[in-house]
Amino acid sequence: MILIIRLSPPLGNPMYYFISNLSFIDFLLSSIIVPSTLWNFMAPEAMISLTGCALQIFGFIAMAFADSSLLSLMAYDRYIAICHPLHYRIIMNNHKCFKLVALTYTGSVMYSLTFTVPTMCLPFCGNNEIPHFICEMPTLLKLACTDTLPNYILLFTVGGLLGMCFFTSIFISYMFILSTVLKCRSAESRRKAFSTCGSHLMAVTLFYSTASTTYFRPSSSNVLTHNGVVTFFYTVLVPMLNPLIYSVRNKDVKMAVATIASRLCAAPHRVA
Repeated sequence: MILIIRLSPPLGNPMYYFISNLSFIDFLLSSIIVPSTLWNFMAPEAMISLTGCALQIFGFIAMAFADSSLLSLMAYDRYIAICHPLHYRIIMNNHKCFKLVALTYTGSVMYSLTFTVPTMCLPFCGNNEIPHFICEMPTLLKLACTDTLPNYILLFTVGGLLGMCFFTSIFISYMFILSTVLKCRSAESRRKAFSTCGSHLMAVTLFYSTASTTYFRPSSSNVLTHNGVVTFFYTVLVPMLNPLIYSVRNKDVKMAVATIASRLCAAPHRVA
């Protein structure tokens, strides 16, 4: 997706700029989890250092924040494009989009440090076996030999409130979008508006359904099988499906792929 957007000038609008950054975040999220998991599957004994565990938790939380933020920005972008089309190029200019994405990356680092530093400062003694295929904050907290209630409070209050803020912004944006679309007299305009928002809504549904199940479920259901399946969806399947959602369901992307492919096929080949 990143290469297609970079190589296709018609995809140079803010929506595809956000999609390329979302693809980059999904790539980083998979890169943090998948290689070490595959290595542990092949190794005689699955092990990870405390530093490696801290890096996994840091990257996992940072990418989750960045994903949430970018999905909110994409909803805002669709709101401006559909509800205020005449002012779209003024409001969503390149400079503003760059600043919003830079703010997302900076915020993701600060947000992740808020959880990672207090967690890794806990004393871990006795059992050091993580009943999971990755280092995940709720699972690691169970291994600490001290009171972890403040960490859980931090996780559920700060994480929950911020997650709700992102989700609410997406919900409000789509309420305005729905209201505007229903007022359109042209069936073609309504169809085009819904098609441009459909891919984003699918990505939002996949992300929030898996993320909320991972971090906001009763502790009694925090078993290995459930953990593994849900985290696999969140760290592997969702990052893999997002580019497919935005390419298979998007006519502009399919046209860009066809144009790039025809350009490559038409390029002259040197004969030795």
